[in-house]
Order: sequence, then structure tokens, then C-alpha cells
Amino acid sequence: MTTDYGSDISGVDDVDAELSFVDGLRAFAEAEARRLGCVQGTLEDDPTYGYDLTLLVGDVIDRSEVETKIVEQMVMDDRCAGATATVTQIQGGLDVRVFVEPVRGKPFTLTIGVTALSVELLGIQEAE
Repeated sequence: MTTDYGSDISGVDDVDAELSFVDGLRAFAEAEARRLGCVQGTLEDDPTYGYDLTLLVGDVIDRSEVETKIVEQMVMDDRCAGATATVTQIQGGLDVRVFVEPVRGKPFTLTIGVTALSVELLGIQEAE
């Protein structure tokens, strides 16, 4: 049985040009990844939403601090009970892995690629 995580228009750093809808785990995963490309304070009805990782590309980062802020964003989603994050600086960007423990359903890992221009959801791996 699959868990109902809702549905939304597809897109992480921008709305899908065809206005495609996603549902289930994909909708939840995209919503979590979207938080990591949004400047905090720009969402009118939620000033705590967002932590824009694109602004960190090319800078020296405190990995522990960045990972903590990513986890803080993940658990702000009511569907997320807990998370852990690992950030690796790579040539031209960041490689982000987030293990998400949902309130309902199986845990999953998000693989997210970050460049100075975008946040891209590269993969979703549901736990066995």
C-alpha cells in the first residue's frame, strides 16, 4: 500500500513548463527539495520557509551548519518526522543526500544536485 503524500505541480526550482502534476512520494520529495532553493523569508505566509543552497556554491562552508539547516527545513514539513543530511562540496556545486523519515510510510533518501543556478532532485530511493 502506498502512502498518500498529496499532489502538486511538478518542479523543484521552477514550475514545470507543461504544468505536469506529481503525486505520492514524488510530490513529497519535490516539496522537500524545493525548500533548498528558496531564499528564507520570501514566502509571504511562512517567513521560516527556505534555505537557498545555490547561494553557498563557491563559498567555503561549514558542512555541519549547512546540514543542520537542511534538516531544520525538512522537518518543517508536517509529513516529515525526522531527517539527516550529508553535504559534499564538488566541482561547481554541492552534492546533498537527505535521509527522510516520514510520519507515515517508508523512509527514503533524496539525492540533490546544487549549482549556482539551480537545485535539482536527482533521485529518490525508498528504503527496503
